[in-house]
Amino acid sequence: MEPCDTALIRSWGARTGGRILDAGCGPGHWTDLLSNEVSEVIGIDVVPEFIRSARQRYPEVQFETMDMERACFPDGSFEGVLAWYSMIHCERASVEAILKQFNRLIRAEGSLLLGFFTGPAWNQFPHAIATAFYWDVEETCNSLSDFGFRVDEVHTRSSQHHRDHAAIVARRVYAEGRLDQRYGASNA
Repeated sequence: MEPCDTALIRSWGARTGGRILDAGCGPGHWTDLLSNEVSEVIGIDVVPEFIRSARQRYPEVQFETMDMERACFPDGSFEGVLAWYSMIHCERASVEAILKQFNRLIRAEGSLLLGFFTGPAWNQFPHAIATAFYWDVEETCNSLSDFGFRVDEVHTRSSQHHRDHAAIVARRVYAEGRLDQRYGASNA
């Protein structure tokens, strides 16, 4: 774990407070870190092996096997959602569906923290877990705006030995129903 990532996630969690969802929690280390900062944190991942491992390593933290695109929590269940390098494995259409889902799950003025590798948008690269995609910072900021979020912070860092990184902190400003009205869709 990079010290600057740890500091950012810890600070974000403390500012967010309340209940946080770690979407795509993998082995659960960030979920555990956040459990020391907030009243409640839940880690979800679509990979059952990750959830089994996380439960063994951090038995005091709640983990569920669940797809973040279809997270079955009520509307407004969370003050914040962390998606730390978990969405890099998703195709563009899935990313849009997930951002809409995050808008539904986060309470009004709640916070989203995304971490990702930067590069030419949607170019694939090999990854230890599964094929992954680079994201473009500006395009990601625009997508967040399209799906009801206001970008508050952008953090980037370059690496001589690895891929470049970015993190975006965004605040939910539109409810899903208002989003649908903005784009001419209907909830019915």
